[in-house]
Amino acid sequence: MMVRIALCLLLPSLAAAAPAPGNAHLASGFNLFEQGLLDEADEQLREAFASEIAIAADRVSLQILDGMLRAVSADDELARAAFGRALQLEPTVALPASATTRVRRLFEQAKREREAKAASSGPSLASQVAKLSTEGKLEGAEALVAAGPRPGASKAETGQLQVLKGLVLVLKGLKSVGAAGVAEAEQAKAAQAAERQLQVAEQQLQSSAAQLLSESDSAQQLVLKGMLLMVKGLVKAEAGDEAQAKAAFAQALELDPGAQLPSTATAKVQKIFEAAKAAVPVSPPPVAPVARGLPGEVAKLYAEGKLERVELLLARRSERADLSKAESNQLFALKGLLLVLKGLQKAGVKEQDRAKAAFSAEGELKAVEEQIAAAGSAPLTENESSQMLVLKGLVLMVKGLVRAESGKEEQAKAAFAEALALDPEAKLPAMGAPRVQKLFEATKASTAAAAGPEPSALPERVARLYADGKLERAELVLAESGDRGELSKAESNQLFVLKGLLKVLKGLQAAASDEERAGVARSAAPQLKEVDERLASTADAPLAGQDATQRHLLEGLALVIKGLAQAEAGDEVQARDSFERGLALSPGVQLPAVAGPKARQLFEAARAGNLAGENVRIRLWPGRPPPALALLDGKASPVRWAGVGLGAGGVVALAGGVASGIVALGAAQGAQSACAAGRPFECFANRDRAQKAINIADGLYVGSAVAIAAGTFLLWQTRDPAPSP
Repeated sequence: MMVRIALCLLLPSLAAAAPAPGNAHLASGFNLFEQGLLDEADEQLREAFASEIAIAADRVSLQILDGMLRAVSADDELARAAFGRALQLEPTVALPASATTRVRRLFEQAKREREAKAASSGPSLASQVAKLSTEGKLEGAEALVAAGPRPGASKAETGQLQVLKGLVLVLKGLKSVGAAGVAEAEQAKAAQAAERQLQVAEQQLQSSAAQLLSESDSAQQLVLKGMLLMVKGLVKAEAGDEAQAKAAFAQALELDPGAQLPSTATAKVQKIFEAAKAAVPVSPPPVAPVARGLPGEVAKLYAEGKLERVELLLARRSERADLSKAESNQLFALKGLLLVLKGLQKAGVKEQDRAKAAFSAEGELKAVEEQIAAAGSAPLTENESSQMLVLKGLVLMVKGLVRAESGKEEQAKAAFAEALALDPEAKLPAMGAPRVQKLFEATKASTAAAAGPEPSALPERVARLYADGKLERAELVLAESGDRGELSKAESNQLFVLKGLLKVLKGLQAAASDEERAGVARSAAPQLKEVDERLASTADAPLAGQDATQRHLLEGLALVIKGLAQAEAGDEVQARDSFERGLALSPGVQLPAVAGPKARQLFEAARAGNLAGENVRIRLWPGRPPPALALLDGKASPVRWAGVGLGAGGVVALAGGVASGIVALGAAQGAQSACAAGRPFECFANRDRAQKAINIADGLYVGSAVAIAAGTFLLWQTRDPAPSP
């Protein structure tokens, strides 16, 4: 209560230059802020986030109000992020008169950060000094820090520069002792003297961390922290304190598993460092496949709760000068998620504090979602597209976490379920409260039970995803399958065909009207032709068992999707033919969920016709034989009736064999003509029919011979004896 009274006293009673937003919730939010009613202003901000913001000025005002509310709540990083978004939308935007001194300080810091980003490029000063120190180029490192702080540098930057100077001095002192050929005892003495300088550097780093750090300051602070830990380990090792040296090295490696000793380190220090690296269970830097890229790496680290390592990773990636537009969008989103998770981590274990942190993160989370939506509509490469899907799944996981912490369990479950549909192996960031973890696990269990296990064979797996309408999941599966370096020729062909079919389905899914669907279907003809040609080129490859089944499924799926495109384009006759041929090749193939009503009706009609043909069976007349059989010589008995039945069954089986032989002959002739005409699918379908008919005929011939022989034997054994003369 006292905090609230203090905040209210900080707010001016009247805002002379307050904005006049068009959105009613925003206008009310600013008025409530001016009156010191912060909870009510937060509620209006929440309503504004949920409403549609159509005016550009309102979008700016939304970020300003969010930043002001986050600033008075001491959510500094989120406040600066909101102000940064406002400045990006309108660089000349100014705060209303109701802004407090603290709000203005954070706003000015966000403005300086934006200007610094625009003026600078490449690695930060801390990164450059750390790299030179690792390479042993201490003169170059000293020259960098000797230049002093840049014009307009913040207090945090100035403090960080002092830390860098101290660390360079420590390294230079150790190097000079070693280079002079001084005895080991003298090296230890020099190391002890360097400890005083190291203590000063540690104090300066702590003091710098207490400042209001901008995004770049915070990242540079982590670089400094890692460098200081490595230097500390080196100093302790030279001083003979092996235990503390190993502890410092372990901390440095936890922050950055790729950390390296300065090249000036002695053999003794190198040995201690390698021992520490081998003994401490530090996980190596996550190397995600290309299909998952940076979002995949960060998702693993979030699941492990290693937010500092993520921040360092993102900071170093941001220093690259060759970032593509897609990579820049990824960094923006990942940094936004990092702010959200850092806020939850900082909130501690109290549910009230966590709920407040979750609500404070709403603005940042919404900005990330908008960025993802905008980036997804831009042209992307295949890898960029799959990485964007991984990023989308990560955003959904964090969204579910935020909703759960806010007490919105149903919304949390929906977000978790959507993320798991995209990636069933997705993991929740480690900073979720126990009850949130429990909610996630329950959602995961129910989602897995409803979906069932995914087949292991790629064609069957992807065909099912197409049938369920899970095209994004299918895209991610195909991208990850393509990442494997040991693909066989058959697997490469499968990927080519399935990816080609996916393009057709994604086009149909994106179409907004029947006319657009018809246009997309017609434009899919070249893609489908490429698929046909690839399948035809591999038609003669010898396959058996499961491989043959999967190839037939792939060919059947290609025909069904071809029929779908034909149906959407209005060619019903060709569509029905494609559906029938696809079902003949693979009776279990399903129509993709993106199909419209007309295509579905044609497909079901073709399936019904296929089932009717498959269900034809030869049925024997049950019961006693016709009365004419009683005229045969012999007394009626169970054995005699068995002979009659076997004989009759043998005759019928013989007739069936003849019929199957005729079918086989016709199918073989059809296959010959189809192959000659260059119709591979029809050729294969007729070959299969011919082979099946031959197998059936052979079986019926053998069965009829056995049945007739057995029946004749039984009738002979039960015949009446010849009459005596």
